[in-house]
Amino acid sequence: MLNIPEPMRHPLFFCEKEQQEEEGADVPFLEELLFYNGRESSPLENGRIDSKFEQWETKSQTIRAFFSERNRTEARKPMIFQLSCFLQALMWCNGEAAGKLLGWKEAVGKLAVKPVNSEERLAMIFSQPDHYQSFIQLNEMFLELKKKFAAHRRRA
Repeated sequence: MLNIPEPMRHPLFFCEKEQQEEEGADVPFLEELLFYNGRESSPLENGRIDSKFEQWETKSQTIRAFFSERNRTEARKPMIFQLSCFLQALMWCNGEAAGKLLGWKEAVGKLAVKPVNSEERLAMIFSQPDHYQSFIQLNEMFLELKKKFAAHRRRA
């Protein structure tokens, strides 16, 4: 069992639970949870950002198929998980851990490397993760973040 720190207990991801069972790769914010529970090093140290982009490229096809079948119910869980992956990538691109889910708007607002209108677009995805338009927004945000991060890397 992994203890979920108070700032991470966002109801969309953890239903305000205090603990999360380790159930494999689809646990939202697994890298942060393992770090906060002293089981792994900081996710910022391991260069895991690229894996989040690669994972989206693979998993987005499955989510797209659910939406093309008009199966919003099946799309919801992987969309929420991929939203968590996007938030991790977004925070990691800016050298921060994704640990403040309850204050995500403020945290995102302060970031230098992010897609245009991130707060508004993320708010829409948070409110309706099982809508096709949320999938389109998340896809575009992943693409924009990947480009901005690549440009940021070149400048650094």
